[in-house]
Amino acid sequence: MKSVDRQMTPFSAHRRRSIVEAIVAIAVGVTVWCTFSRHLGTVICCVGVFVLVSGQFFPRAYHGFKRLGVLLGRAVGLMMSWLLLVPFFYTCFTAGRLVLLLTRNDPLRRRFPTDLPTYWVSRGPARGVESYKRQY
Repeated sequence: MKSVDRQMTPFSAHRRRSIVEAIVAIAVGVTVWCTFSRHLGTVICCVGVFVLVSGQFFPRAYHGFKRLGVLLGRAVGLMMSWLLLVPFFYTCFTAGRLVLLLTRNDPLRRRFPTDLPTYWVSRGPARGVESYKRQY
């Protein structure tokens, strides 16, 4: 009898997954409900209950909801990349380059100095054997 109880059924994996997801969603919902907003906490708890019920009794609805979550996550990721990170990149790096140009600061020494005989950067004297053991 025990071997029959432990045998995997086709829907047992998603049932266990839905229980864990529902517990996490309800815990997050209760935390949000207690600390930030009761309306948002209630919505998150309702999503957790929906995941639990659909995962246990309506597997097609559960998988459809999971697919919707994946699509929503991809859309949010793309929007964050293009609408937030691209303007941030160009704003910060363009402004930083303009500041370096205006102050005539060249930390990478990329200017072409014509009066130097070599481009070799002189190094200070060796500090001893201990500096090789602790390079950083």
